[in-house]
Amino acid sequence: MIDGLTPDEFVANSGWRYAKTMPEIPHQYTVRDLDSPDGRRTTAMGSEEFEWFVRLIRAEGVMKTWGRRTHPYLQVGGWEYWTMGYPVEETTIINRQPVTPEAMAVMDETIAPAR
Repeated sequence: MIDGLTPDEFVANSGWRYAKTMPEIPHQYTVRDLDSPDGRRTTAMGSEEFEWFVRLIRAEGVMKTWGRRTHPYLQVGGWEYWTMGYPVEETTIINRQPVTPEAMAVMDETIAPAR
């Protein structure tokens, strides 16, 4: 862990955006060190914390297959987190999808304004 950082703290202190380009697969994502044109950062934490969470997903996640790919998925709270499998240093996106009704309600609130 980084100075006592917990998965819940990383999640709570990161910005999550709805993946508008994939409405058929509702999920959110956060990006390492990306400044968007509107000035909002999608990740509230630094690169070190981002890499820590990626490594945590890979170390403690459960392997699941989606389509033709298998990746580790880590459940934190009502969400499940995954990356696309690039080396940690090259990973720029962490995805998440709801796995509880409460998290789905949060996702629904995010989707409504994005439509």
